[in-house]
Amino acid sequence: MALDVKSFETIIPSRFLSFTIPNPALPTHLLRVAVLDNPVQLNESPQVAALFVPQNREPDWIFSTESGHLQLLSSSPGISRLILIGSNPISGSDSSPLTYHKRDSAQYVKSLENSLKPLFFALSPKVSVQDGIFDVPILDYEDNLICSVVLERCVGVFVCEMLVEDIEIESDSELREFRRRLRFKRMPNLVQTEIRIVPQKVFELDRVKIGGEVKFRPDTKVLVHSYLIPMVASLSLIGSCIEDRLRKGLKPKALCLGVGGGALLSFLRTQLGFEVFGVEMDEEVLRVARQYFGLEDCEIHVSVGDAIEYVEKLAGRDRVLVSGEDNGDFYLNHANGFDAKFDVIMVDLDSCDARNGVIAPPLEFVKKHILSAARSVLSDFGIFVMNVIPPTRLFYDTLIHEFQEIFHELYEIDVGNGENFVLIAKVSPVTSPLGKSQDFSEEPHLVPLEGGPARKLPELKELKNKSGVLYIGRIPHGFYEEEMKAYFSQFGTIKRLRIARNKKVGLFVTGKSKHFGFMEFDDSEVAEVVAECMHNYLLFEHLLQVHVIPQEHVHPKLWKGFNYRYNPLNRLQTERKQHNKERTLDEHRRLVARIMKQDQKRRKNIEAAGLDYECPEFRKSAFAPCTSSVDAYSLYPARVFCQEEKEAREDCSARVYCHLEW
Repeated sequence: MALDVKSFETIIPSRFLSFTIPNPALPTHLLRVAVLDNPVQLNESPQVAALFVPQNREPDWIFSTESGHLQLLSSSPGISRLILIGSNPISGSDSSPLTYHKRDSAQYVKSLENSLKPLFFALSPKVSVQDGIFDVPILDYEDNLICSVVLERCVGVFVCEMLVEDIEIESDSELREFRRRLRFKRMPNLVQTEIRIVPQKVFELDRVKIGGEVKFRPDTKVLVHSYLIPMVASLSLIGSCIEDRLRKGLKPKALCLGVGGGALLSFLRTQLGFEVFGVEMDEEVLRVARQYFGLEDCEIHVSVGDAIEYVEKLAGRDRVLVSGEDNGDFYLNHANGFDAKFDVIMVDLDSCDARNGVIAPPLEFVKKHILSAARSVLSDFGIFVMNVIPPTRLFYDTLIHEFQEIFHELYEIDVGNGENFVLIAKVSPVTSPLGKSQDFSEEPHLVPLEGGPARKLPELKELKNKSGVLYIGRIPHGFYEEEMKAYFSQFGTIKRLRIARNKKVGLFVTGKSKHFGFMEFDDSEVAEVVAECMHNYLLFEHLLQVHVIPQEHVHPKLWKGFNYRYNPLNRLQTERKQHNKERTLDEHRRLVARIMKQDQKRRKNIEAAGLDYECPEFRKSAFAPCTSSVDAYSLYPARVFCQEEKEAREDCSARVYCHLEW
């Protein structure tokens, strides 16, 4: 199918297209070109950028999938359209290559860059060309990967496709660094689990290479993920209490929500002596963790299920035990000695939708009743530790506010990578070994090896309503997405807009407006002003109903598919197609019979009314009048009417093959 270059003249949010062109440097090979438009419409002039895929990494999910492309675009602020150029992967290969070795491709990229300038110009929006922007910046993709080999690719019920790979990365020291990673195809740029691996036998490091004959084993004594170290370091808040339990011969208990490869669980078990409980949604992920990442079943109790439901059931069981009742059908019966609460709960969960970016924890977890249930299963000196990747400041402030309403104290560690924060919530105040409460608000008392020192978060003022989402009801006909955006933009910047519509199915469900919708502004105060000014505003004989939706009532999937453009159905074309469709001989007979029946009824009505009126007769085309109620098709062979049909089409006459002759 030919590609229309004019389709690239405008930015269409979330549009993804890929095609192949001959490689100017290697005429016998093809280049794959992928174009993705930013899901968020930027106010300034659209900026286009290009990225050349590193050689031999073209089949990698980071560069070969729309989700990976979207993550690359999200990490490039201010870019409205990102163009990826790389060698066309081998036909039938839809996965990462078995092996990869880093190559210096600067000269290759330079030659392609000069040859592809006309292509970049053609793929630039018309507005950019009119503004005189002809140079498309070339982005560089850099990481610390030296070489890699894929050990296994598999599919989970919930996480879908995933892969396990051994890699060698650049190291600041003279020693070579080998790692093992778990990645999901839905978010290929996000490393779900990473651990250090070492050769099973002693070899000279110069002779060791990834993908060779040397076998590696996981080293669970070390944590390499930057945010896991602060999470474990948070245990120093209750260090004296943990030591007291160990002196009594009792193992401290930890609940880990989100297992992945199990690096955190294995470290807590092997290095700190915890009895560990874990919850993972996908059973295939647990198999991979046991086979490749050293997750052992000994004193690590792992359940398959939803983490939120798990916490709620734990809280429900705790209430049952307190009341002296037990129905026995609880799925934690394998937790031997479940007579005490947990000393620590660690949450490492993220969202599963690449279009919303990386969010941790999921929006469903940021609920007061979930945090309250988690608090109820913690011991009196327990702590709740959570890895947080906030998409917005509002999300982070709301999460902090919810924590401070449930827990006694809240601490924060900035991991220092510009992305992760670790929140530590305590059920009761931090106490010294002498039993006296300590105040750590003036100076940091927890300094992890990674990230900044922990600081106690001050009490936030009550969040009245920080939501910038509006409900707009009684929307009149004709006041749709473009008109609403143009009108309401006078108040401030609109982030997202969605009008509720019927589904576009068949002839009768047309995708038309349901006359209500939702709008989100950048600033919550602007949203409040809009609600105050536009509520009961008379527009096209409709009183608009405009209200601010509280943050806790905003549905997590409200904005799913908000940027899909509505294309109205062409009713005229649909009816014309229905009218001109090919009819069988029986269908034509029924049509003529129905017309004759209506004509007979009309004649009787006129005669019954006493009117002296001679009705025109139906006549067969080019034949004598048909006075019988039997339709014309029964009087002549089918081949005659087939010829008539051909003549009728040429003359654009009626499809019924009969007409009124006056």
